[in-house]
Amino acid sequence: MHLRIVGLVLLAGLPLWAGEPAPDYEFKPLTGHDGRTKLSELYGQPVVFSGFSLHRQDPNRAPANRILATDGIHAAWSADELLGRHGKKGLIVVLRNQSWVAGMHGAHARSFWLRFFSTSPWLTPADDQALPIQKEAAWSDRFLVLVGVDGRLVIEGTVESLSAKAGPDSFRSRFKKAVESELSRRKKGWGEHAAVRRARAALFGKGELAKAWKILERVSDDKGGAELQRAKSEVQARLDVSIHAIGRLLGDGRYLDAQVQLKALQKTARGVDAFEKPVASVSARFDTEGVRSGLKADTELQKQLRPLKKRNFKKFGIQALVKLRAFAKQHEGTPIGDRARRLEPLFKSLFAATQGVPYNRVE
Repeated sequence: MHLRIVGLVLLAGLPLWAGEPAPDYEFKPLTGHDGRTKLSELYGQPVVFSGFSLHRQDPNRAPANRILATDGIHAAWSADELLGRHGKKGLIVVLRNQSWVAGMHGAHARSFWLRFFSTSPWLTPADDQALPIQKEAAWSDRFLVLVGVDGRLVIEGTVESLSAKAGPDSFRSRFKKAVESELSRRKKGWGEHAAVRRARAALFGKGELAKAWKILERVSDDKGGAELQRAKSEVQARLDVSIHAIGRLLGDGRYLDAQVQLKALQKTARGVDAFEKPVASVSARFDTEGVRSGLKADTELQKQLRPLKKRNFKKFGIQALVKLRAFAKQHEGTPIGDRARRLEPLFKSLFAATQGVPYNRVE
C-alpha cells in the first residue's frame, strides 16, 4: 500500500506533502518500543523515520562511524541530538537499519546506539518491508520522513533531494521547525472547535484520558458535529492502544514495563465509568500466578541489565553472558525466558565490541 499524494505545496522553500493520512502498518520486528508496534498507535505524536547502514569494512572510519556509515537524520543532525532535545516532549524516532536482515545485525545496531549515544531510538530492520510511505527515497539509507500528530505525511524524501530544494542549511533549520511545530500542536491541541483542541491537548499533550473525555462530554453533539465524534473516538482509541500495549509487553516478558504502564493507565482513566470495565480487565491479568512470577523474574533480570541502562560497558565481561544464559534456561518456556534468549545476541555484540573479540568467536 502506498500513500496517494494529492498535492505538493512549498512553505518558505520547504517541501510539504499534503495528502491522505499515511497508511497504517505494523513493525516486525521492532526494538526499543513501548508496547506500541503500529504506526496508527502512534497517533498524536510526531514520528520521524530515517535509516542507516552498518558498514564495518572501511578501516579509515572514525571509531564512532566504523559501524554507522550514513544516516539520514545524521545528515541534518544526529538522531541522538533530535531525541535528546525533543524525546521528552513526545517525539518518536524510528530508524530502519538498511543492512539489518539477520537477527545478529539487529544486535549490532542496538549495541552501537548503547555504546555511542545517550538515547535509544526505535530500531527496525530493512526486511521488515515497513515504511510503504517512501515514494522518492525507497531503500535509501538517507531517507527522511515526518508524520504529523494527525497521522498525515508532512515531509518525505532523501536528505539530498530535500536539501537541494531548500539548501542544506535552510533545510536543517526548516525541518527542525517542522518537528517543533508538530510538537506544539501536540501540546496545544489542534482542530477547529476549541473544546476539541483542549481535549486533544489533555489527551496527547498530557496523557489525561479522563480529562479529555469529560471536556468532550460537556459539548453537545449539535455544536461539536463530526469533529467532536472524531475526538471522542480518538480518546477511545487511546484507551484501546494502552491496553493492547500492556498486553504486548506482557507477551514479550517485559512485566515491569507493563506494570508501570498499567499504573499510569489506572491513574489517567480514573473517574470515567465507561473506562472502568476495560481497565479492570487488564488489571486482572496482574493477579494471575504467571504474571506475579514474571514480575519477580523480571526484577532479577533487571540486575543483569543494569550495565546496559547505565551504559557502563568497561566491566562487561563474558560472565554477564553466562548469567544471562543461565537465567534463560531457568525460565525456559516462559515469556521472560524467551526475552532473555532474545537478549543473548546483544550481550554477545556488546562483549565483542568492548573486549575486542570477533562476534563469531564469542561462545
